[in-house]
Amino acid sequence: MLAERQRDASDGFNLSLRPEPRYVGTARAFGAAVARHFQADEERIQDVKVAISEACSNAIKAHRNSAVNEPIQVVVRQGTSTLRYEIIDAGEGFEAPTNPPPVQTPILSPDSPELFEGGIGLMLIRSLFPDAEVIRNPDGGMTVSFQLALDDRTAAAS
Repeated sequence: MLAERQRDASDGFNLSLRPEPRYVGTARAFGAAVARHFQADEERIQDVKVAISEACSNAIKAHRNSAVNEPIQVVVRQGTSTLRYEIIDAGEGFEAPTNPPPVQTPILSPDSPELFEGGIGLMLIRSLFPDAEVIRNPDGGMTVSFQLALDDRTAAAS
């Protein structure tokens, strides 16, 4: 497990962790620490922790199902008024729905990829961060990303 600030500040913060459940708490703490560094609202920090837990849990399952032992990456990049979180795995992946059902009326069929990849995990992330994206990586695996909005005061303080 390795956490580091990338040399180029535009690259943000990066945490590499083994695909083991015992490291999900470390990923949560990492994501929360970065948000606190930028003085994000504590309630939203709790949302970040939940989203990271869900995404990391799904990534761990994907790694196990694919017999992959490469690290899972948690990357946080600062935008003008946002923090962009990315959880990157190297598992086999799945076809993410292009038009997920609205969060207010979640309906899953037994064949839904969201149900297969961790129950309500992706739906929960999307309920907390409606702009969340799930994309297939060109070199394998999936990336779950979402953005935490920072208010003007917070963005200026960084």
